[in-house]
Amino acid sequence: SFLLTQAASLSSGANAPTPPRPRTAPHRRHRSTAEMADAVESPEAVEAGLTTSLTGAMQEIKGVGIEQGPMVLRLLGLAAGLASLVCAIFEMVNPVKAVMHPVNYIMYVYIAIFALTTLLFEVKPDWVESIPGVNKYQDMLVRHCNFLTLMSGRGTFYVFQGTLWLTMANSLAEIMEIAAAGGLAFVGLLHMAAHVGIMPHHLAAKARAAAIASVDAAEKMTGVDINQDGQVAE
Repeated sequence: SFLLTQAASLSSGANAPTPPRPRTAPHRRHRSTAEMADAVESPEAVEAGLTTSLTGAMQEIKGVGIEQGPMVLRLLGLAAGLASLVCAIFEMVNPVKAVMHPVNYIMYVYIAIFALTTLLFEVKPDWVESIPGVNKYQDMLVRHCNFLTLMSGRGTFYVFQGTLWLTMANSLAEIMEIAAAGGLAFVGLLHMAAHVGIMPHHLAAKARAAAIASVDAAEKMTGVDINQDGQVAE
């Protein structure tokens, strides 16, 4: 009977549900004082970041130097650019060419845009800044195509435009295309020579309108003379 009683108690204990285990709270790792100190930037790091930002802002305010040659070379560049532009417009006047020769027509559009682009870098920056839309276009070019600010870069661009005109000259009878190509190539070579010092050149400063407007807005908000010109924008 004793054995039967023990067997019955064991069988009832095996069938009984197992009580759930108590859940333990997840282990939380406490950050040390050194780690918290590293997470907080030191005053020296903050000051260095502000100095870097201010330096970049000052560079934007001072603008960019556009390398330009003497007046004679600038006039030659303007003449070559205008001649290329006029020739391209002359070729685009006839809408039949857009249907009969669409590839050539697209090339004329490209050449016209390139001619206008080079003209912007041969005139005085003050003239460009007086036209808001054109000024923004030149700012975009300075930022993304800064080779145009150098005479060597513009010289190469002139030669490139000349080669585009040569692709339009199917024979020696294409006098206009050959003349435009020759003029652009000649002016391009003169620009390259001026860049290496064979001809005199100078830097024409161009301030970026967007940067100046941003600094003025920052001075209004902070009341600090950011560009250090002795005046705070109001």
